Amino acid sequence: MPIEYIDSSSAKLIYAGQHVYNVPTLIKELVENSIDASSKNVWVSIEEKNELEYIEVADDGDGIKLEDMLLIARKNYTSKNNDGTKYGYKGEALNCILQCSNRIEIHSRNTSDVYGRVLKLNDQGELELNPKAREKGTSIKIERPFAKFPVRLTEWKRNRSSHMKTLVKILKNIALLAPLRIVLSIKGREESIIFSSNGYQSMRERAKELFGFQIEMEKRMEIGDTNVHIYLGLSERKQTLTYWNNRPINNQVKNDTLTSLGC
Repeated sequence: MPIEYIDSSSAKLIYAGQHVYNVPTLIKELVENSIDASSKNVWVSIEEKNELEYIEVADDGDGIKLEDMLLIARKNYTSKNNDGTKYGYKGEALNCILQCSNRIEIHSRNTSDVYGRVLKLNDQGELELNPKAREKGTSIKIERPFAKFPVRLTEWKRNRSSHMKTLVKILKNIALLAPLRIVLSIKGREESIIFSSNGYQSMRERAKELFGFQIEMEKRMEIGDTNVHIYLGLSERKQTLTYWNNRPINNQVKNDTLTSLGC
């Protein structure tokens, strides 16, 4: 079979699909953007009828400035710095999500704005920006997520329960690190809340609420430029939670290795 040139449209899809590859990772990226915006409350909604209709993540964070609204979701533009204090994949998650979906609608009001603005973007990057009232914060609505990847939509349907468990685990890990209230709901014929956290100020209270254990010991260490936090908990069985630059490590082998190094 001869080697052929990949056109730019296909190349964008391949790139996007490597970094936002299922519903949990898509939502994780959007929630991490809310954390970077200093949000105290995050609301995650998934609407399903016969198909996955939309995913929406809303917050009460700092909002997006007008000059940034005109550049958002464009490739090679980012608000993320390189010192490890910001979340997200190089700040290009929205661009990847846009490539995988039909349309994105972003409704935001920055702390310095008199009123909010709504930005509508299609997969070609064509935008429409209009004023629209709202409280401070941002909501991002993804219409027909993964419409360009029918195999992944089929996989979501087939393994929906497993994906939801993964998503809840991701949200729990995020909610442990900060006093952040997160609500996850599913909308179909009726709306049901799948997960919620209270955003307690104390980490010990958050650990008990989210994972059902008391923190027995906390260990912090630096490996090169990386900060590692290890939390050991007591419950019916010993539990270990490890964070690498504030990002959870879910691999048990790596968890055990870092725990042995730090303890």
